[in-house]
Amino acid sequence: MDSDDDFSTTYPFYITIEDEVLEITALASADNFTVGRAKLGTTAAVHAIDKSVGLTIVTT
Repeated sequence: MDSDDDFSTTYPFYITIEDEVLEITALASADNFTVGRAKLGTTAAVHAIDKSVGLTIVTT
């Protein structure tokens, strides 16, 4: 991710990298998020540089 410009400013929100869902809880500083790993029943994994990041819609 090169920038946080395209992400929500309302927290928390969820993203997916490969098969792992991550919970974004805050913007710690410019382009640095506070992240919870392995959310929604997924497993934390190592991700290579330049993997796609997708916004994950969660309904309650």
